[in-house]
Amino acid sequence: MTEETIVPKKTKVLILGGGIHGVGVLHDLVSRGWDDVVLIEKEHLASGTSSKSTKLIHGGLRYLARVSQFKMVKECLKERDLLLNLAGDVVKPIEIVIPIMKKDILQKIKFKIGLSLYDQLAGKYQIHPHKRLNFSEI
Repeated sequence: MTEETIVPKKTKVLILGGGIHGVGVLHDLVSRGWDDVVLIEKEHLASGTSSKSTKLIHGGLRYLARVSQFKMVKECLKERDLLLNLAGDVVKPIEIVIPIMKKDILQKIKFKIGLSLYDQLAGKYQIHPHKRLNFSEI
């Protein structure tokens, strides 16, 4: 973008910033048939904050800590599924290992209940059920 960037007069939506949110809004509008949308980015697409993220698209596991946020868990799972379907060439499921010390019984119980609940909430958006591994299986 330069100081002389000209925005077409027929533009109904002008998006400033080509990060994950700007590109996401652009994609959503174009997929709904809008053809009068312009995105302006001062550098390269996804070169700012979006380029420095962990690149993880999570399913909202952390929201299980509060019953009031269970709806958010379902929404995260639904959005993750949407991204897997829309961008399966760049969005891939990965396995994550969460170590829990043998002595920490309370932590074991929390994770067992939490992950079981997470699997239930995932419903049709579940990639695969969670599983416990022994140290020798890692």
